[in-house]
Amino acid sequence: MLPNAWAVISQGGAGSTYQALAKGIPAIVYPTHRNQAALGQILDRMGVGLLLDDSADTAARLARLDFATLRLGAARLSHEMRQQNGPETAAAEILACI
Repeated sequence: MLPNAWAVISQGGAGSTYQALAKGIPAIVYPTHRNQAALGQILDRMGVGLLLDDSADTAARLARLDFATLRLGAARLSHEMRQQNGPETAAAEILACI
């Protein structure tokens, strides 16, 4: 289902957000907890997602949202994610500290 989606809308949990971005799908976050809002802010700044809340400018932000640019950002991030090896990097960092 994800490959056919234009965006994923969620509360901003790490799992759903990661799965969307790994597939190059922008994440629209409507958080219910502070950590989800923090993740939404990061995605918003990176240009791969959008943080929504109860503020008055939410409708304006949606109206001026450029989905094409957001999708390009998510596709770029997806490519970068595939180039990284998290466990290998973590092991190297740990070994460097020993």
